[in-house]
Amino acid sequence: MWVGHILMDMSRLEDSERFIKSIGMRSTARGNDFAVLKLRGGTHLVLRVKDHETRGEASCDLMVDDIDKFIEGQGSLLRIRSSAPLALMRGACPTHLILCHRAGMVTLDELPSVAVPPLREVIALNETLVSAAGAYARPVTTGIALKTDRLSDEEARCAIAEVEDETGLPATDVVRYGPEKLGRELL
Repeated sequence: MWVGHILMDMSRLEDSERFIKSIGMRSTARGNDFAVLKLRGGTHLVLRVKDHETRGEASCDLMVDDIDKFIEGQGSLLRIRSSAPLALMRGACPTHLILCHRAGMVTLDELPSVAVPPLREVIALNETLVSAAGAYARPVTTGIALKTDRLSDEEARCAIAEVEDETGLPATDVVRYGPEKLGRELL
């Protein structure tokens, strides 16, 4: 399976394009209100300026050519039906992690009686797993990618501030506000 094109709407085109190019993607076309960048396998990422907020799910996840720098994974160690993150996290031996979390999620979707632990504990779980409980170098979690699509702009900004206060790490919604805040920590 492959993706032919990925379309992302944003308000800060130049900042987002600069960051995406800094992680290894190549620019193929540029206009006043759009940029096209080439991803792995010929897939194109189309960045488009929108002056209004677009709500909803991101159309897909991004990957880049330089696998030594970035590895994207889906799922969570907390999900009972998802074993993919375990193999990916251990097999990749990452040096840095970004925790992805849905704003306001306090219980597991598939088990509402099970509370999501505090994010600092989730971070510790991920880092301990990747390091094989200390057998390998422990990775550093550098930020939180917070999914805020169900919130207003004001609620999203408050949720981001709360997560930053709770964890002491930078946080943002990369779809809504761009990836630069988290990307600076990795580069």
